[in-house]
Amino acid sequence: RSGAGPQIMAMDEAVKATNTEVLDIELPRDTKGGAGHGSLIIIGGSDPSDVRQAIGVALDNLSRTFGDVYNSPAGHLELQFTASASSAANVAFGAPIGKAYGLICGAPSGIGVVMADTAIKTAGVEVLGFASPGNGTSFSNEGILHISGDSGAVRQA
Repeated sequence: RSGAGPQIMAMDEAVKATNTEVLDIELPRDTKGGAGHGSLIIIGGSDPSDVRQAIGVALDNLSRTFGDVYNSPAGHLELQFTASASSAANVAFGAPIGKAYGLICGAPSGIGVVMADTAIKTAGVEVLGFASPGNGTSFSNEGILHISGDSGAVRQA
């Protein structure tokens, strides 16, 4: 399974486009199979129509945010980028609001370690953190690098 990153990044676009906010994000272990986990995203707003609009915006963005997710029987790769992070990326991953943010994920986790090492050497970015099976995930078999910095450098990494 994979999908937490793309779903969170789609919601990040939705809260930027609407009068809503992220209340909580959790990454439950998906017992169906695969290396990744699912996502529980709770949003709120003063007007129910704003919340409905946010859901629509998030759904409309899923095809784009899933565009750089590559699945195979051996695992998956996931690459996410935003030039201006909002509250979903902040709550879930610690991305600085209003700054460029990138997520580089590889599964199994050893692949994620190699991807992270290569990305850091490729561009001058700030490492926000690295999530591994026992640190920062719900024991998923992923290595996930969280980066920020200059928009061009984050995209390059």
